[in-house]
Amino acid sequence: MVTIGPRAAPWLLVALLISVAINLFVGGLAAGRLFAASPASPPPAAAPAQAGERAPVPAVRRFLAALPEEHRPVVEVSLAERRPQMVAATRELRAARDRVREVLVAERLDRAALDAAIEAMRARNGEVQRILHQALAQSAERLPLDARRAIAEAGRRSIAP
Repeated sequence: MVTIGPRAAPWLLVALLISVAINLFVGGLAAGRLFAASPASPPPAAAPAQAGERAPVPAVRRFLAALPEEHRPVVEVSLAERRPQMVAATRELRAARDRVREVLVAERLDRAALDAAIEAMRARNGEVQRILHQALAQSAERLPLDARRAIAEAGRRSIAP
């Protein structure tokens, strides 16, 4: 059993907080890369962006690029139908991330508030995923087998190590 001396305990707490902050920062960077718009890529033709909206997330662009071009409009229409939901869910996710940052930089760390903020962020992220998955499922119903196979292969490549 390892024991921690009274002089080491405060430093261990500081190290733990720094570790959590770094992990959240790196997670935020990864999520930002996933949800950030690339200025070089326009939104899908079937779903023109409204003022203040971003182009599709990189994962969606990669997904669309994997599809044969003649089948892309089916997915673009499904995404366009959910654009208002996606914009709202993404806005809520950003607000949840901001709340996590607020709690982290408070003078005194409130662990319960941090846990609640992280859980809210996780729930908002789940909502964004749910909307994207609904669009995928609706699209899959309308696509032929070769296009569904292209989707499955694109998914396999995106999660491969």
